[in-house]
Amino acid sequence: MGTLYQTHLVKFECSCGQWSPLSCQYFCRSCVKQKCEYCVTDQVDITFCPTCLENVPPGDAKNRRHLCQTCYVCPICDSNLVTNVDDDLYHLRCATCRWTTRDAELPDQAKSTNWPQHENGYEEMLTQSLEQLKVHSSRAKLEKDKMKYTHKRRSNLGTLNVDRYNLQSFYQTRRKLLMEPVQPMVASMEPTADVPELDESIFTTIPSDKKTLGQMLTQLFSGEKPLYPCRTKLAGKRLVRCSDCEYSPTSIRSKIQMLAHEFTPEIRLSRAVKLTSNQASFVFFSITNVTLTPAQIKLTPEDVEDDKSIVTCDHEAIEFTLQMKDDVAAANAAMRTPEEEMTGCFVFKNRHRYGLRLGVVAKPENQENDNFLILKMEYWNKGIATDLEKQNEWLSTRVKLCLGPAIASTA
Repeated sequence: MGTLYQTHLVKFECSCGQWSPLSCQYFCRSCVKQKCEYCVTDQVDITFCPTCLENVPPGDAKNRRHLCQTCYVCPICDSNLVTNVDDDLYHLRCATCRWTTRDAELPDQAKSTNWPQHENGYEEMLTQSLEQLKVHSSRAKLEKDKMKYTHKRRSNLGTLNVDRYNLQSFYQTRRKLLMEPVQPMVASMEPTADVPELDESIFTTIPSDKKTLGQMLTQLFSGEKPLYPCRTKLAGKRLVRCSDCEYSPTSIRSKIQMLAHEFTPEIRLSRAVKLTSNQASFVFFSITNVTLTPAQIKLTPEDVEDDKSIVTCDHEAIEFTLQMKDDVAAANAAMRTPEEEMTGCFVFKNRHRYGLRLGVVAKPENQENDNFLILKMEYWNKGIATDLEKQNEWLSTRVKLCLGPAIASTA
């Protein structure tokens, strides 16, 4: 029964030829094809706070460093902090580990937001380094612009200095700035032989009272100071687009809003398969239809003679119709009507789920490696495509079932 939940044993073929589980594939209703993660493009649709659900534009989220300005999490257990009021003063408290801002030696304040954060001691140095990099970038851009006029006559360059648009003063100021040699704005680091002595308190302090590595990485500038409340990180809603459909910012045609299992019938192994070389073995699997319309299905086993890992299945094509999923109707049918005897390859029939059994023969050349069963599945669902012209088309995909290694025959 545990094999039923091992979805990695059954893989579906994507439109690009890659094999992946059905739960990892998408379905594009415009081109009516299954898409894997390599056939789609991802982009961030909405940035929001998972606690207060505030939508933040991408530009503001970048300026905020992708942190919420009103919500905080506990620095100890990463749980959401609750705001408590005491004499018109606010303080934060964790409902999980009972940590409060008073433990961090932070006084209560009149506002519930804008709690202090550890200051970056290298902020001024980083700002100066950024300004120096901008000067280097301007110099590189000027040198690049000069190379554009190397193939022209030098006499034509004199026309650039004519103050035709009253820009001569700005040009001279910028030229004087760029002609000055760049001076290092930050003193270079020099090695030193002064090594601080090891603090003996590390041998007497309880390890649980010390900061963990994760807490130190979260607040790099805390040092020996207590941990402060951490701002909640913003989350993003991912948007998936089909790479084959035409993209337009004003159209939602290429947006993929459905997963493949919502349209494609799902196949799962019901039990582990015991294969024996050159002997008939049975493969038990179930096929389920979770759509809102009945699905007509045709299963055809495939045999690849050149590939020794593909088992042989001489069963003919199987055609049947799976009803749509209805839990109430399935429960009433099970209570009123007795189970009928199944014939042929069917093991059970439960409205939108059928159980099948196929006889296979493993090839003797492949005993140590895994064996696979290839099924060609053709299906038709009403309303699966957005275009009316494609709604009557039958869709086709290939399914690969991993059956495991085969045991050598004793006969």
